[in-house]
Amino acid sequence: MGPVSDVEARVEVAVREALGRPVTSWDVRDVCNWVQAIGFPQYRTKFAHNSVKGDLLLRLTDDELARQLGILPLGHRQALRDKIDELKAWVPPEGYGQQASSPRHSPAPPDLLLPEPFLGPAQGKMRAEEQRDRLRYEMDRARTKAAQASIVLEQVARVKALADEENLRLRGQLQVVDQKAQQRSR
Repeated sequence: MGPVSDVEARVEVAVREALGRPVTSWDVRDVCNWVQAIGFPQYRTKFAHNSVKGDLLLRLTDDELARQLGILPLGHRQALRDKIDELKAWVPPEGYGQQASSPRHSPAPPDLLLPEPFLGPAQGKMRAEEQRDRLRYEMDRARTKAAQASIVLEQVARVKALADEENLRLRGQLQVVDQKAQQRSR
């Protein structure tokens, strides 16, 4: 395993600190850090865009993970559900995640804070990480729209094929009726 990046180290510190508090008190950033730390950084923005806080995280169902958050691979959803179940049972050891020099709500040096995920229009200039998060969000939306359009196209093709079959069947019946009518008129 290679060296841990600065961002990974900050995420690890933030998750360790969050695990020292009840999960129900977690904010969106805590949840996003946890999602990244358990090995699913690709879903960080999905949790941010859906404003998933700790109390909601503990109640997420498989259906909500798939339909609302757009996490389609069954293996990923099951792994997330397993980790959420572990969180429900988590009881932090005494003093876990506590740092005497930096309590949760005290001002921390900027290098210890992760950039906020894109949660709305930026005020002023956007940092590179904010721009990346916004673009990832837009890419996720575009992929979702493309997948939905593909499903609609498949459905339209099936309906067209059924309509063509019905048209052929009715045309055949019409020919039979016409032939019988011609035979009677002779």
